[in-house]
Amino acid sequence: MTRSAWLRVVFAIWLVAYPVISCGPAALLDGGIAGAIGSFLSFTLGSILLVPWLLGLLVLGGLVWITGSRYPR
Repeated sequence: MTRSAWLRVVFAIWLVAYPVISCGPAALLDGGIAGAIGSFLSFTLGSILLVPWLLGLLVLGGLVWITGSRYPR
């Protein structure tokens, strides 16, 4: 695999990882006190990880763009 292909795989994993990590507790803990705790954890994780996730998307997207093919095949 080329460097660009590896970066695209990492970009896809990074893109999916944030929603899974930030929404996971709310999805797993449903109803009652556990649901309230899950919602709090989801909100906290989502708030903490949002800016690093966005920066990672920008950096990885830029690297994919830089290492991509310049000429159409």
